[in-house]
Amino acid sequence: MNVAMPKSKRDLADLIHAVMVIEAVSDRRPSVSSDDIEKGLGMVRQAKETGTRRISSGRIAQSRRGDHGLHPKTLERILELEPGAWPVCSPIIWELVRSGRFDLLHPDLYYEAISKPVHNLLHLRTLLFGVQRLGSLCNPVTIVQLRCLAVLGTLDAVTALWKLLLEAVEEDNDKILMIASHISPALAMFYRRAEGKRTAILLFARMRQLILDRVKFDGEELSLSGYDLAAVAGRACTWELPDLGVLHHSALRNEARTRWLGPRAEAKETGGPAHRGLPPHYTLPDLPGSVMEWIERERAPLRKVRNRPIKSAKWIGRAPWPIEAINLPHPSGVSWGKYAIAQFKAELGDYLCADVP
Repeated sequence: MNVAMPKSKRDLADLIHAVMVIEAVSDRRPSVSSDDIEKGLGMVRQAKETGTRRISSGRIAQSRRGDHGLHPKTLERILELEPGAWPVCSPIIWELVRSGRFDLLHPDLYYEAISKPVHNLLHLRTLLFGVQRLGSLCNPVTIVQLRCLAVLGTLDAVTALWKLLLEAVEEDNDKILMIASHISPALAMFYRRAEGKRTAILLFARMRQLILDRVKFDGEELSLSGYDLAAVAGRACTWELPDLGVLHHSALRNEARTRWLGPRAEAKETGGPAHRGLPPHYTLPDLPGSVMEWIERERAPLRKVRNRPIKSAKWIGRAPWPIEAINLPHPSGVSWGKYAIAQFKAELGDYLCADVP
């Protein structure tokens, strides 16, 4: 579990990190109230003048509004209240949110703490007969892998897509726009999660600011000014999805073993001598047709590259102003506070707060 935050002054990454943790845990608690988490942490004290009245410190509610920071140890304690509420997530996401880049000694370290489903999806390599198995990081990435990452709906999947896009931009390969166009539906799926409801639009604004509005290839670029993340999330369904880790496909395995080993494989299936040393085989899951249709429909649209005035507002079109979208009524009654909105203005500028005086 890695929830460490930098020691310097709080920034956008710190703010949304704390809010994500609180919302993920609150969603599993008996009550969505911030006081419920404080009770679990022992932050609620008994009033001296009465034996029935209890007083909350208000620290969780303040952090939930973005007006108060939480120590990394406190975040760890919050996560311990509901184990499993926070999906495994590589800490590289916070450096990406801060600057859009990070430096590590070895490429494999980029995915050191990534979740198992994302790790498996990204580490498939193709063998003969269309059968795949786990290996080194795939290159190039396929559209099937991108679809699986988009529909996972976790912060880790968004992290992986961001990193894949950075690699594609660095290599100037022809998959730049294909990868970039899957990020917006991935964020829409993240929006459907408790920890994404109030933060996915912030991530979208940050990613547009740092990379998405800059990627171009072969005379085309993304057209995101009218992309309504909340509406796209609302058009998604609660699909019955296959396991989006890498599936062990017995039919393909048996077919491949027969082709590779001939009578030896058949002998094992009938109780004969076992063959040792054959690597396990895997295949990507088949997504339901309705899922693939949704992804293709909601992928970021493309347009011909055009000059955009540097100082023009980035959020235009029919989509609601994001500052309103992230302050929709919440079951806990919480909304973003003045400090948080000031932070959004300072770091995101008119990518988020063009309508805020």
